[in-house]
Amino acid sequence: MVRAANNPTSKECRLDGCSHPHLRTVCMCIPGIYGEGDENMTLLGLWLASWGMWIFQLGDNTTLFEPIYVSNAVYGHMLAAKALLSEASSSEETDQVSGEAFNITDDRPAGFWWYMHKFYRFAGYNVTPRTIWVVPTWLLMMVGWVAECIYWVIFRGKKRPQILIRSKLEHLCRTRTFDVRKAKSVLGWRAQVGVDEAVEVSVKWGFEELARGSGKGKGKGKEENVDEVFQVGMLHGKDGKIKI
Repeated sequence: MVRAANNPTSKECRLDGCSHPHLRTVCMCIPGIYGEGDENMTLLGLWLASWGMWIFQLGDNTTLFEPIYVSNAVYGHMLAAKALLSEASSSEETDQVSGEAFNITDDRPAGFWWYMHKFYRFAGYNVTPRTIWVVPTWLLMMVGWVAECIYWVIFRGKKRPQILIRSKLEHLCRTRTFDVRKAKSVLGWRAQVGVDEAVEVSVKWGFEELARGSGKGKGKGKEENVDEVFQVGMLHGKDGKIKI
């Protein structure tokens, strides 16, 4: 829509002239996305939890983290497109949108493990301060360094660890937040889906994907069964692992 509004056809140019020969764009700056379709924070987190890894917390969880639910990210892009179209067709002076950058998040900065523990609780795990083992930051970074050294020796520097790599582990120890006030004032953006609702929907989707990936859940009947199990809160067994 934005491209069509800002790039008239050759016939329109001959008749009325090309008043907007350029393409109006904005830069939407978003953090990590979670929700349906996310294979990292959502799917990987639930998969690790199924192996009992939900009891571990890497770092002291004092730094702030700010992701965005996929539907909130889509909504922000739709508002930006609408604002560009309005700007292109309006002769009134308003806040300029084209050429600007906007940050959008769930607008709920918190510790990374605050979010992950929500995932685990909605998945049925008994996450409490007594059931969580906190791995100190210094030990975490040392493990990452050792893992990289082992990989370097074995693979002669041609391969690096997928998870235990310092550049990734450092993200757990740094504050990463975004100022969304500009998007609120100019685009009228607000997170449409709250964190609790977003996590609940994400966990449901994640379990359905894990069921398909494990060779189960194929066919409509199994998917309905997963939905029923989710509603009654029986997604975990006595051993604390996911039962699909």
